[in-house]
Amino acid sequence: MPVRYAIVRDSFGEEGWVADVIIQTEDESGYDDFSSALEAVIESIRSRIEEEGVDPDEAEVPLEPETNVEKLCQMLSDLEGDEPEDWESYAMLVSQPYVFLGEPSESTRVNLAEVEDRKRAMQWLTDNPMNIKAAEIKKDLARIGFPQGG
Repeated sequence: MPVRYAIVRDSFGEEGWVADVIIQTEDESGYDDFSSALEAVIESIRSRIEEEGVDPDEAEVPLEPETNVEKLCQMLSDLEGDEPEDWESYAMLVSQPYVFLGEPSESTRVNLAEVEDRKRAMQWLTDNPMNIKAAEIKKDLARIGFPQGG
């Protein structure tokens, strides 16, 4: 199946602030091309900022954003200022749900927002259901819209 792009709400880290982000998917309802998904996610972020009563075009972003709306403004500023041309540049600009599979001495870093890495993580969970990392990986998968772990 071809890789498509979907927009999901992600709660970032331990802070738990929520933002719309792009992930790769094989779901036919996803966007066919990255630029369409990027346009939609930018519009979604702009709308969420406006819901807070802030004009996204006039918002000043502090060096250390503290509130959810400040963080959304920072994200919008990053996306519009350095607008990524493709998935790879987007993944470098926006925080990604990386996890490590395997033993510490031989671990592999995978990005759960990418189709192939998510498949690799799912296979690892099948092969290692009792591993201490399994719960953390399932939690990260649920965070980006895969509540059953895939």
